[in-house]
Amino acid sequence: LKPVFDGLPIVSNVSTGSPPPVLNGFVGYEIFFTITAKTSRPGATVAEIRSFALPEGAQLLNSVVEGVPGAHTMHIDFRWTPLPTQAQKHYVCLEAMDEVAGQDPLSSGQHCVLLEVAAENPAPVFDFPPENTTIRFYLAVFNSIVINGTNDNPYDNILLVPKVTLTQGQALSPPVATEKKIKATDPATRVSAAATFTWQPGIHLGAYSETICFVLSQQGGPGTIPSSKERCILMIVQRCKYQAQVGDTIQGIGTTFESDWLSLWALNVGLSTFDPPVGQEMMIGRLYIVQPGDTLLSVATEFGTTVDGIKQLNFDLTSDSAARELPSGKEICIFPDTCTE
Repeated sequence: LKPVFDGLPIVSNVSTGSPPPVLNGFVGYEIFFTITAKTSRPGATVAEIRSFALPEGAQLLNSVVEGVPGAHTMHIDFRWTPLPTQAQKHYVCLEAMDEVAGQDPLSSGQHCVLLEVAAENPAPVFDFPPENTTIRFYLAVFNSIVINGTNDNPYDNILLVPKVTLTQGQALSPPVATEKKIKATDPATRVSAAATFTWQPGIHLGAYSETICFVLSQQGGPGTIPSSKERCILMIVQRCKYQAQVGDTIQGIGTTFESDWLSLWALNVGLSTFDPPVGQEMMIGRLYIVQPGDTLLSVATEFGTTVDGIKQLNFDLTSDSAARELPSGKEICIFPDTCTE
């Protein structure tokens, strides 16, 4: 009927030859767990939980007792934040003592836990999307991608944010993250975070191209240097292309793109109905290959449109320099006047 340790992490007695339980930690992050001892000896209470050679800086705090003599429990917290010089194995050994009036105290015997402190704080890693990912968007069509990552240091939260402010109506949802390890005995072995990038490119963003980078980082804390990783995604809006959505009609698509639906019908010769099937790729203009000597004005004149009209369909031609220089062989989108053509 000697006192016993109850629950994690102290579950074995070194005198039996069983290996002590192991808890992992990292330099700069607090190792915190609660030790519980109880006695069922008639009339006895747990008088003390004492330690042998705690690591420098470690403390036993917040002793709490509950129950009645003969069914009595004591809880005490172990708290320690390892320093860089303490990145090694540490044995923490404890003993519980009971007391009962008129009788000798009994000991639980020495029980130990092994703390393995790692010097290196692992950087978080992206799980998805892979490196060198390119996402192609259709004009005016909503699309999304889930971005997620994990960290093998479960004692720290991880954050997921865009590297720079998003533009053009792009958005990243607030990350959904798993809970970090509070106590060293918590089951978490890693933490993760996931967020959804969403975008519905505007009708004038054809040929828009941008590399957007996201940062996955530890939150960090006192005395810690947070680690981080970047993952960049190339976002491309396809030139001149739309994908039919639920409920679309050729007339409605014409309204969306501020164009004549009869011309759209003519541009999409494969359509057999005014209600294009969901997922059908459609052209909202004609793809033209620039010829030697072409200028925006000459191309606009040839196809009965305007320079501004061509720029609205080709985001990469909106800058003054791009508009002045039309390299031979470049593909551009044009919405021609079918009567002129």
